[in-house]
Amino acid sequence: GQSQQAQAVFERALAMAQPGAYVRTFVDEGAPLLELLRRSLARGAAATGPLAPYAQRLLAAWTDPAATGPALT
Repeated sequence: GQSQQAQAVFERALAMAQPGAYVRTFVDEGAPLLELLRRSLARGAAATGPLAPYAQRLLAAWTDPAATGPALT
């Protein structure tokens, strides 16, 4: 019931995690975070700008674990 607030918090978390290129932190949380990521890519802060490549990398980790390389942070 608080999807806008969840989206804002998620996007702040992306911004904080991006410099460390953390992947496993998000992927291990499963489907709820995948849905937030998809929403961010569709119409949120991760759709364009500096978060976009990182968000795409996270999405790739959910859909193809090999896409992130051998070491997931």
